[in-house]
Amino acid sequence: MQLKLIDGILLINKEKNKTSSQTIIELKKILKIKKIGHSGTLDKNATGLLVTGVGKSTKLLKYLFKLPKKYIAEIYFGIQTTTDDVNGIKIKSYDGEIDLNHIKKKLLSFSGIIKQIPPDYSAVHINGKRSYKIAMKNQKPVLKEKIVEITNCKILSFKKPLLKLEIDCSSGTYIRSIARDLGIKTGYYAHLFSLKRKSIGKFKLKKANKIKKIKSGKIKLISAYNSLYNIPSIEIYRNNINYIKNGNKINKEWLKNKKIINENNNNEYYKLHYKKKLLAIVKIINGNFKYDLVY
Repeated sequence: MQLKLIDGILLINKEKNKTSSQTIIELKKILKIKKIGHSGTLDKNATGLLVTGVGKSTKLLKYLFKLPKKYIAEIYFGIQTTTDDVNGIKIKSYDGEIDLNHIKKKLLSFSGIIKQIPPDYSAVHINGKRSYKIAMKNQKPVLKEKIVEITNCKILSFKKPLLKLEIDCSSGTYIRSIARDLGIKTGYYAHLFSLKRKSIGKFKLKKANKIKKIKSGKIKLISAYNSLYNIPSIEIYRNNINYIKNGNKINKEWLKNKKIINENNNNEYYKLHYKKKLLAIVKIINGNFKYDLVY
């Protein structure tokens, strides 16, 4: 099957026990399209929303990397593992009483801007090598602290030893690190038991496609223009479309709604379009337009 519209953003509901890369490979085979990528990986054990770019819309993914995320996470208390999730080997354990009130108190520190160290078994680069590859050789990766933001960390349920949380966070947040660190702070030790990504920015899991549905041909791509909802738009007069497509220097007289431009805000992105058909992404540099992408 090959789609008539071969570029756009495609929301995928990733299955458990399948890596993000394996999901992309499967999509390429189904759609018979070579260029497909995603805006942020999910661990093999995790499920939920994967935002993918199809065709030339793979170029748009870089504008979606920093969107906030929402997760539903289950944390298992009593065991800490090498990978900070269910796939790892037990390294520490606790078999005493687990008190929810004690967990609630320690959970308060996982709010706002926090520091965390990524899991040893992560894709972080260390001197050109992936952290997980170093860890697989029984070596301890030297990982730097990173700053992330947790805007919501709500308890949904607690059935010993499982704590279910709803977490809203900035891009780059490791939920496995939250599970590990909460276990250490409580003294109960813990690991991530399950994880589901519910949303990425305004993209929702409930609108995502399962692989089975894609195989049947019943899918809907989000247009390039609509997918970049986070970037302000400027419409171009029809007569100037080809100038944009050819990457010609932009004359402000080509722009219909130029009043929205803040010339003092360097490096702010704008999307140029004609009747909601994306033409280019530009930046304001010292009061002038600079192309970042010609679509």
